[in-house]
Amino acid sequence: AKWYAGMADSGSTGFDGTEFFIGEGSGASSDAHLVIDASGNVGIGIAPAHTFHVHATSTTDNQPAVWLHNNHNASNKDGTVISTTNDGSDAEVLHVRANNTTYNNGTSLMLVRGDGNVGIGTSSPDTKLDIVGSDFAGASLKIERTGDGENDDSAIRLNRTGTVDANDRIGGIYFQDNDTSLACIRGEKIGTNDGRLDFIVPNGSALGNTTAPILTIQNDRVGIGTDSPPFELSLPSTKVIGFDFGANSASRSWGFRTDQQAFGDFSIMTSDARDNTLDVYALNISPAGNATFAGNVTASKETDITNTTTD
Repeated sequence: AKWYAGMADSGSTGFDGTEFFIGEGSGASSDAHLVIDASGNVGIGIAPAHTFHVHATSTTDNQPAVWLHNNHNASNKDGTVISTTNDGSDAEVLHVRANNTTYNNGTSLMLVRGDGNVGIGTSSPDTKLDIVGSDFAGASLKIERTGDGENDDSAIRLNRTGTVDANDRIGGIYFQDNDTSLACIRGEKIGTNDGRLDFIVPNGSALGNTTAPILTIQNDRVGIGTDSPPFELSLPSTKVIGFDFGANSASRSWGFRTDQQAFGDFSIMTSDARDNTLDVYALNISPAGNATFAGNVTASKETDITNTTTD
């Protein structure tokens, strides 16, 4: 093939006759290898529409249009640096697209903005990393470890630096509906090497910074309804604890309850329906130690049982 270097013909597709042209054929050829226009824009494979414009139609499998590579394997020898002086949310430092015919259309695959936000599947990331997808594969994050051994797990690390005082929050995982938090798993610092893990589920209201946890794990202790469990399994005195068991909703259910009738009572009861209204008492013990059996047999502390009704 013959090469041509000179001014492009004004009648050529994409050229107005002011471009410096290197290519195969003649000045009228559209097979441009290098073009420099009157504005100083440089095009490879195309008349440039930008400061540096590369256009390629590869017919070879696994051959990229562009490969930037530093073959000097030594300390402080960098590869490719992409930068902008605009540090605002309107600046696209790096934008990877697919199915596009121009630089600003098609499907957004990944965007790095001037403010540091990174979007995957979105062109408007509102956090440092914003992943958007329509299904599990498109909106999930996979971290895979390939090494052997028991240590060095695959991990998501939520870390705080600087001064971290007791009761300071380390980090949380939030479960949201249209940016409204409905549940949260949060870690806090308690002591020098002590931590606490809270499971927070608000009851009918939006989750806030002061929402109390429903479950807390701290120092080998578990608290339900309390964030300071004094025992291995703790509930505050204002809470009711109960266990129900029965075959199904149509079967008679048995249950154990605390605080069912009055403050501090302990009850064993049954009902025709498995719900929170167990109303037939087989045994009820008051804080004073008095017991009621089957609703009509009573005992006062350690005294004899008196049966007021017989069957």
